[in-house]
Amino acid sequence: MNYEDRVSLNSRWDLGYYLFQMQEFGEAAKEFEKIRQVLPQDASLLALIGSCYSMSGNWKEGERALLDAKAQNPDDEDINGLLGQFYLSAGQSLKGAAYLEHSLKITPEQEDLRARLATLYLDAGKEERARYHLEYLLRARGADEGKGFGFPELDYDYARCLLQAGKFKEGLAFAQLAYKAEPANPRYSRALGLCLMGTNQYGEAARMLAAGRNELQAEELVYLQWGEALFLDRRWESAEAVWLEGVSRFPKSYDLMSRLVEYYIQIAKPAKARRVIVFGETRNPGHPGNLLLDARLHRKLGDFAASWKSLERLKRRACGAMAKEALWEEAQLAFASSKFGTCDKLLDNLLAVKHRPAEAHLMKAKLALYRGDKALAQAQVLKAKDAEPYNVKVVALAKEAFTGPSGAAAVAGILRDVK
Repeated sequence: MNYEDRVSLNSRWDLGYYLFQMQEFGEAAKEFEKIRQVLPQDASLLALIGSCYSMSGNWKEGERALLDAKAQNPDDEDINGLLGQFYLSAGQSLKGAAYLEHSLKITPEQEDLRARLATLYLDAGKEERARYHLEYLLRARGADEGKGFGFPELDYDYARCLLQAGKFKEGLAFAQLAYKAEPANPRYSRALGLCLMGTNQYGEAARMLAAGRNELQAEELVYLQWGEALFLDRRWESAEAVWLEGVSRFPKSYDLMSRLVEYYIQIAKPAKARRVIVFGETRNPGHPGNLLLDARLHRKLGDFAASWKSLERLKRRACGAMAKEALWEEAQLAFASSKFGTCDKLLDNLLAVKHRPAEAHLMKAKLALYRGDKALAQAQVLKAKDAEPYNVKVVALAKEAFTGPSGAAAVAGILRDVK
């Protein structure tokens, strides 16, 4: 390349960068494309062109240029990072995460990128992967439960991970750190409330969940657990009011409607339970969840024939999560109507699809006790405890399964974990 060509090339670089800084990304791309004719394999140039196209809204050309850049320099952390950001911006979060992971593999100490990946995985429902990155950060910083991450959002994210894993006691420490840093943040209040709920601190849990409900993106789980906290704190009318508010806000939530139906049956008000089901049919006509509630109500009232009828109709319509819940309802109905062999097989199916594992193991324990097999009952209680360490129902059944002096230590251990 002669002197004049180099001067011309430098001038185009200067013009391209000027246009880039002025956010004239489309025009900047044109100038850099002219340079590309001279330097077709320059990975940094290709990455810059890809960025220009992406920021100008030309996603197709942006992707092509960035992939060309990676082909020239596969292990460049910046190029992998740009590709990751490109796919995140394009709404392909997990594809973007794969490139960000590669960038981390090249340079593991990118803490900001690792924290971003953790949040991304958490929002995508991949809690185990989120935990991996957050625990890497904890180890790298030499932090512990008392110190946390030093950033409330990361403390909050880690508390969310631990919540999803059923580690309520461990999550509580990080949720408290986030809440202490920003007590007015409803997301932090909600996470703290759920951790308190999981550790059976119902009064304080209700207060935190009440604060968390004001968030625009509040989940139906908040209302479900907030009401449950009030119920277990013996504030029954307040619990009912919360569940009713939740149903009005989330009229498609069959978990909330089911809890209301159960509550009204407990207080001997079946007419109110029926009105909840009518509400569900009015707001969501033809939804299989209406049949689920109907089957559940008839079962609770002892009308097993009507319950089986609704359940058969439900099984023809249900799919996905609703089909799993229909399976759980069928197992409960089989148990209630003394079809114990059928119930046992249905519980095996539930455990195979990992739906309500703690409750399935507890029901298997009840079946074992009914048959006089205490060893099997004890094994099932311990499996239920492993699935949900803080489930208070485990304690009640443990006291029945572990009898005598030899079982006292086992019950004491379970009580220590749950309380």
